[in-house]
Amino acid sequence: MWKRRPSLVALLATLLAGSFVIAGAPGSVAQQTDKQRQLAHDIAETSKATQQAREAAVAFQAEKARLESTLGSLQTQLDASQASLAAAQAEIDRIGVVSSLLVAEIDETQRELEDASEDAKASAVLLYKQRNNSGVLELIGSTSGSGQFVEAKQYLEHVSQKRRNDLSRAHRLRKALDGQKAELDEQHRLADEARAQAAAKAQEIESLVAQQQSARDGAARAQAGFEAQAAQLTAKQAEEEADLAAEDARVRALIAAIPDDGGSGGGLGGSGAFIRPVGGSITSGFGYRTDPVTGAQSTFHAGIDFGVGCGTPIKAAGNGSVIVAGDQGGYGNAVIINHGGGLVTLYGHQSAIAVGYGQAVTAGQVIGYVGSTGKSTGCHLHFEVRQNGNPVNPLGYL
Repeated sequence: MWKRRPSLVALLATLLAGSFVIAGAPGSVAQQTDKQRQLAHDIAETSKATQQAREAAVAFQAEKARLESTLGSLQTQLDASQASLAAAQAEIDRIGVVSSLLVAEIDETQRELEDASEDAKASAVLLYKQRNNSGVLELIGSTSGSGQFVEAKQYLEHVSQKRRNDLSRAHRLRKALDGQKAELDEQHRLADEARAQAAAKAQEIESLVAQQQSARDGAARAQAGFEAQAAQLTAKQAEEEADLAAEDARVRALIAAIPDDGGSGGGLGGSGAFIRPVGGSITSGFGYRTDPVTGAQSTFHAGIDFGVGCGTPIKAAGNGSVIVAGDQGGYGNAVIINHGGGLVTLYGHQSAIAVGYGQAVTAGQVIGYVGSTGKSTGCHLHFEVRQNGNPVNPLGYL
């Protein structure tokens, strides 16, 4: 029953060129397997880095949008501040015109004040002279000529009243002059204060605008940098996935090239009935899906996944012989069993393998243990059924 095995070993070695671990294979084959493991690891790391770069780009895009919104608000404030500054300057210009009029009024009031002061001085001198005039004094002291006495007295009172009027006028003009000057000074002070406040506010907002613009530009540069990094990583990941797909294609080519041994090695004899290799639920079906590792859309899933814990024993789905047992790139640690009639089964991502190449197995025999090796996101069993090398839905055989 096993006489044909040496030729099958030679066929497998030729097809795979060192892509599979076969009992007794030279060290170069093991080195190639190390490269396959590294390739699967690199894809996972690149995918992680790509996701991080995309998340960072999105975060900086959001920060840039927030800063742009803040800039819009600041620009509104700046416009209002500049309008206030313009209004303050207009008020200063208006006060300049008013000041010119007030200065003219002040000059006129100053002249009137000087005239009033001169009149007050003249009245005082006149009163002083008249009171010291001997004729007037004699007239006042005379007991006769009462009419002249009255006229002299009235004259002195007139002169005295004029002096009081002149002094009152001078005092009133002085007060008006002081009020005009105080009003002018206050208007200047208020206008200067308003302009200073508006200028300070405008300068403050302009500084904030400059800071926000700098931050926004920095966020935009960071976003562009992370987007470029994500694009480079995506390209790198595509290359790595292409390399891994080539390795997986070799697995399919191997299975397709396996000769029909008529059910030797305890094959199914064409019954086509398999037992479930593990318990648990099916977490991913046969056919097209979103790749759980890369996120790629509409990728073909050539088998079904059983969601069971790491270390769970894996059983042979049917009688047959082991034709592959070892690290198989994206499949991780895998076992392939030939059941005859062009029908084979594959058990991927194992944590440990319990059988070897060429070993005859029976349905229900433990051939390995569930793991998460190869291209995997967690503990599960990837189970495939292939007919003449083509993947078929395993549910039709269970």
